Amino acid sequence: VYSIQELQADQILANNIAFYTLALAQLTHPLNLIKGTDSLWKNEIVRNPHLWAAIALCTLLLVGAYWIEPIRSVLKIGDFQSYHVLLILFGGTLPVMIVGMGKRITSSLHRYGKTR
Repeated sequence: VYSIQELQADQILANNIAFYTLALAQLTHPLNLIKGTDSLWKNEIVRNPHLWAAIALCTLLLVGAYWIEPIRSVLKIGDFQSYHVLLILFGGTLPVMIVGMGKRITSSLHRYGKTR
């Protein structure tokens, strides 16, 4: 809706933006599995090389679908402007930021409640 009403994108481009945003959100979803008490950088999720290989491969496929013209035309992928890419990156990573902050806040509240 935002793409169509605010960005004046056509149906195809709005669908592409929604698809790429959802794909990025799904690729970053495993980062939501980090416990609120664990370090953001030193945990079993972030240290899993298979996870990073899968994210890299899927990202390569998504980028390749955009840049390889025959695939792009078959999938009817529109031309992204820089603000479309920013919207995709923001929308695709926002769930990780919100869930991460929620887990940190909840963890802090539980620790605070136990120390009182």
